[in-house]
Amino acid sequence: MIPEAPRRRGDPIRWPDPDDGAWQIVFEWAAVSGRWEVVDMRISSLDPEITGSLNTSTLRGIPLGSLIEAQRRDLRADVERVVEAIRREPGLHISAETARQAADTAGVGSRRGRKGYPPAHWAEVARVYAAAYAQGDPPTVAVAEYFTVKKPTAAKWASRARDAGFLSRKPRRGRAGGIGPMTESEEQ
Repeated sequence: MIPEAPRRRGDPIRWPDPDDGAWQIVFEWAAVSGRWEVVDMRISSLDPEITGSLNTSTLRGIPLGSLIEAQRRDLRADVERVVEAIRREPGLHISAETARQAADTAGVGSRRGRKGYPPAHWAEVARVYAAAYAQGDPPTVAVAEYFTVKKPTAAKWASRARDAGFLSRKPRRGRAGGIGPMTESEEQ
């Protein structure tokens, strides 16, 4: 059984108005591949007489992406405050590397892609890809299913894991690449 990652409940968000919105949205966060991600969400009416029921029009109108990014920035600021407090505390020391890792976990980059995910993410992509390849299953499909992403995204992630050196180069177009780290000849 895989142990559950520690979770953190975000501050409630009132919507559509932050001061007196009729809906309350609460995100629950967990570290996924070294980055804080939303793993649960609750939407509640603060006054059902005013809002009525939660319907598809209401759901489509909620700007989830911007609300998530705003709360991720707040998580980052919390981590930075803690790191700074530890740095100022006499007798305690936190290395620059530890501070960077803490900030990475809080999701320093709002952009994903190559700079947004830490090396641990690309290593996990390579691990899933390699396991599927070894079993004779389509590795890109396995990555897509494991991370719950679309197949083109999984293919890009496999390519980025390859670029990061976690997978060897593909022998030719349309063929799955090797499953180990790149050899010296491949790196040249």
